[in-house]
Amino acid sequence: MDSFEINKLIGGLLGTVFVVFSVGIVSDALFASPAPEKPGFAIEATEEPAEGGPAAPAAEAKPIADLLANANVEAGASVFKKCQACHTGEKGGPNKVGPDLWDIVD
Repeated sequence: MDSFEINKLIGGLLGTVFVVFSVGIVSDALFASPAPEKPGFAIEATEEPAEGGPAAPAAEAKPIADLLANANVEAGASVFKKCQACHTGEKGGPNKVGPDLWDIVD
């Protein structure tokens, strides 16, 4: 390669860089979006009481030990039948629509 071809390659590269930077500067000027004074949006919501009087008080949290002491295995098995459409409960069972639930609660 002689010096004329090297000059053409370098000139082409510099010309491409110039065009890319020029397009970036012009597009930033055309599509400039001003920064908001305060980021985010204010969501204004009012709580309305339910029909028929004031809102009901929140349910009191019960200790988990009391709930586990009163738990019924047969009732849990009947509730899990609804879940078996998507999940399995066997050790090493296959994933269906949902994952295998073996050893989730321990």
